[in-house]
Amino acid sequence: MTSPHFRWLVPVLFALALGACNRDRPPGIEIVLTEADAGATLTVPTGARIVVRLASNPSTGYGWSEVAAPGPVLRALGEPAFEKTDAAGRVVGAPGVQVFRYEVAAPGRARLALAYARPWEPAEAPANGRFDVTVVARPR
Repeated sequence: MTSPHFRWLVPVLFALALGACNRDRPPGIEIVLTEADAGATLTVPTGARIVVRLASNPSTGYGWSEVAAPGPVLRALGEPAFEKTDAAGRVVGAPGVQVFRYEVAAPGRARLALAYARPWEPAEAPANGRFDVTVVARPR
């Protein structure tokens, strides 16, 4: 027969073990940016995630791309993704949102600059849109 104290001891020990494993993980901060945030300066802790969601319509040939790599402060989490909007989900050529995901990997300052342009047009051609933010990363 097991002791009544044993019933609660196992779950408590399990929870403590999980807590100890989680202490090196980054904080669960996710910052979502849109066109309205262009020109902003953000101060964020390392380990935070930044998600940039910008209106896009790839069927026109236009798409968002990085003007320059943001350096060691921001690390891209995969390739940019395109998400259809709910209302236009079934329509071919409908606009949606292009999504970029980054992790704040190191303390420092980074400029995240994106341009909305056609990739085959010359680099000196003016972009149809720009998105630019400054990220100041502080140690957590």
